[in-house]
Amino acid sequence: MNNLGQQLQDARNALGLSIREASERIHIRAEYLGKLEDNTFDIPLHPVYIRGFVRLYSRYLKLDADEMVELFEKRHRQIVFTEGVNSERKSLGQYVEDRPEEMEEQGIESPQKSHVFERYRPDDSEKRPPWIPIAGVGALIVIIFVAIFFIRLKFFPTAQEDPNESDKNAVQSNPVSPPEVNVDAIDRSIVGLVAKAPVYIYVRQTADKEILFSGTLQANERKTLIRDGEISIVCEQPENLEVEIGGIPVELPQASGPVQFLVD
Repeated sequence: MNNLGQQLQDARNALGLSIREASERIHIRAEYLGKLEDNTFDIPLHPVYIRGFVRLYSRYLKLDADEMVELFEKRHRQIVFTEGVNSERKSLGQYVEDRPEEMEEQGIESPQKSHVFERYRPDDSEKRPPWIPIAGVGALIVIIFVAIFFIRLKFFPTAQEDPNESDKNAVQSNPVSPPEVNVDAIDRSIVGLVAKAPVYIYVRQTADKEILFSGTLQANERKTLIRDGEISIVCEQPENLEVEIGGIPVELPQASGPVQFLVD
């Protein structure tokens, strides 16, 4: 007899025991013993534990434990093989036949020569023409292009559609020249110092050596001085300083460090 479950059940009945009684004596759940006798082994545990249950239950029922474990191994391989073929059929939809060579190699008894599975046929919901998604994508692209075209017409009119274009041309054809600065009218006694960034400045008059300013100007800070003649300006960061004479900017010497220059 090669039916493991049937042998376990017959041996238990021969001893006059119920599954519950056997469960209490060997401390294995009655549910698990029932699955062993059903020959299904549908137990949510690793096969190592199920194999141990088979060995312990067989010894308790006075059966050959090694023989029972071997029957379990064959049955377990058969279940694994069948589940693998089922998975292959579901994933590939193939027409699968019995594979006696593979089953024989794994010690699995081959059933009768017949087709195990029928060809997988998709239902009506899966039979959709392939051109439907392509048509949908094409329609979406057309809608996007049309929307872009109208947005461009509304918010970005061309030169011909700009109502102010004629006024722009008129302005460009008659440019207004900036007023000329009368250099003679500039009050050169007023010196403006404007800091673009923190900068240290030392200013004194050349003739009488009077110090007009000495200190650091912070960013965007402005200092106005009244001078009498030529002045000398010492600046540590000339790139951070702007100098104005009578409100007119003065070009400073280009330098990357401290510099001294004269302003007449």
